Amino acid sequence: MFPSLSSPSTAAQWVVGLLMFSATASAIPVTSETSNVELETRAPVGHSCAGNNNGVYGCATVTFKDRYNLNIDLSVKDTKGDSHPVYAWVRVYDDRGNTDLTRLPNHSGVGKTVSTKQTWQNTRGRITGFRAKACVSDAGPDTCFDGPFVSNPLP
Repeated sequence: MFPSLSSPSTAAQWVVGLLMFSATASAIPVTSETSNVELETRAPVGHSCAGNNNGVYGCATVTFKDRYNLNIDLSVKDTKGDSHPVYAWVRVYDDRGNTDLTRLPNHSGVGKTVSTKQTWQNTRGRITGFRAKACVSDAGPDTCFDGPFVSNPLP
């Protein structure tokens, strides 16, 4: 049964009591029968893209499985109909320098995207980061673009 709130002092006492109950109730720990269930930890993911709309656009999404192992999703798109093929790859950096991983070519023509997924293990040292690289195969030196460097957040 709720008290009558006809007088201002009764209403004020009711509000104060309700606020005190709220504050007390929010401090009560809540337990669950499933509190011992371990939550799956998600591996950190990084994203780096290189290129532009005048030839090539390549992107790499990398999942850092641990300090030495990566899952890589790489794609490359031809953004200009000039009959020049394009390609992309991932440059991985570690404690000893860098390694260029598999080159993904795209000969499919303008507007077409080619993708691949791969797993990579570094046996040289801790992976410190990566960047996407994308190039147009030109008659002379290839026109290449570097994506931003993405650091490995794992210690």
